[in-house]
Parts: sequence; C-alpha cells; structure tokens
Amino acid sequence: MQREEIVQMARLAEQTERFDDAFEIIKGLLTLNVDPHVSELNLLKRAANGAIGPRMNSWKIICSIEQNPDNPSYLDKIKEYQDKIEGELFELCQEIVRLLENNVETNTTLSQTAQASYLALQGKYGRYLVEISSEPDKQTFSDQALTAYLKAYEIAQKEFQTIEPGRLELARDLSLFYYQIVKSPEQAISIARDAFSLAKRDIERSHPGDLKESVLIMEVLRNNLFEWTNQTMEQE
Repeated sequence: MQREEIVQMARLAEQTERFDDAFEIIKGLLTLNVDPHVSELNLLKRAANGAIGPRMNSWKIICSIEQNPDNPSYLDKIKEYQDKIEGELFELCQEIVRLLENNVETNTTLSQTAQASYLALQGKYGRYLVEISSEPDKQTFSDQALTAYLKAYEIAQKEFQTIEPGRLELARDLSLFYYQIVKSPEQAISIARDAFSLAKRDIERSHPGDLKESVLIMEVLRNNLFEWTNQTMEQE
C-alpha cells in the first residue's frame, strides 16, 4: 500500500476498534523511507498501544493469578495460558522494535522529532521484552532498550523545549526504567529532578497556553521523586 492508503486504512481500523488490524496496517509506514507527520506518529503510537497494551495487562494479571491460584490443580492450564499470552507479546514487541530500529538506522529522511519518537517506542516495547523474558535475554533486551531511551532523550534535550510533553514523557519513562529495571535509584532521581526543575522554571516564564498535558506529566515526575527519595532515605 502507498502512504496515504496505509494511513487511511489504519484510521478506519482504529475507528472500528480493530486495534490489531490498525497496528498491522500502520506498521507498513515503517517500511517506507518517509518522515512521518505528527498525526502519523500519533496514529502509530495509538495502534501499537491498542494492540500490545491489553496483552501486557493480561500478562500481568495472569502472572498474579499464577502466584496465587484459586485452584492449584489448574496451575498447569494457567501456565499454558500465560505462555500463550507471552508468545503473542514477544512476537509483537520484537517485530515493532526491529522495524523501528531498522527505520532509524536506514531512513535518512527522518526528522529529529521522528527519530526521538521512534527511539522512545523502541525503549517502551523493549522494556516489555525485558519484563516477559528471563536471563540471559532479559539483560540483552534491557541494554538495548536503555540505549534507545538514552538516544531519544539526548535528541529531546537538544530539540525540544523543557516543557514539551514529548521531552517530559521521555524523562518520566527513562527515569522509571532506571528505577524499576536497571535498579539505579540515584540515576532515576537525577533525571526526574532535572526534568522537573527545568520545566518548572520555564513554565513559570512561559505565556499562558494549553499546558495541561505537560503539567500532568510534571505531577507524575514530582510524585515519583517524592516516593523514590523517601525510599532511598529509608534504606540508608
């Protein structure tokens, strides 16, 4: 399909709430050497989240059930169903990460904004691979996801204003990755604190406007900082 047809059909699938179809179609955009518009980037993000997000939630739920089954005699069946969900997740996440990585490496038309968005998605779905994998794959996926997040954040720090949602989201996700996956609270706190402080400074200087999304992400950063700092102090 051509670019316009890919976008229109993906939107149609999204409107009819067929998110697997929307994701399957919009992946075609990543096989084209084009610089995506913001609307196309957002469509890709929504389609990926619509297809992968519910499966990730299902995996977390069934992992919890496996730990405390109502009927232990069904543990084998529970594990079998967990493996099915993991298999679907692994396939979807690995494919989107591979497509994104290939596009960033080979597509010379990508803008800095698109590169940052693609790398951030690599980090997000690379993190999912970390969570559902075991060693030694877990460490490999962790290293790859962290590299993608760091590259995305480096671009965001150069190209995005401190109060832009895209930059704040990356700071939130990267700091969470350091805290929850890498187990480095110091690095997590440093990234979250710097992002929050810079945004707070600049939001006070900026003209009134639609800053609702930025403010909401800043609140998450602030809450995380409060929680992480307290936990770090308790452990000392």
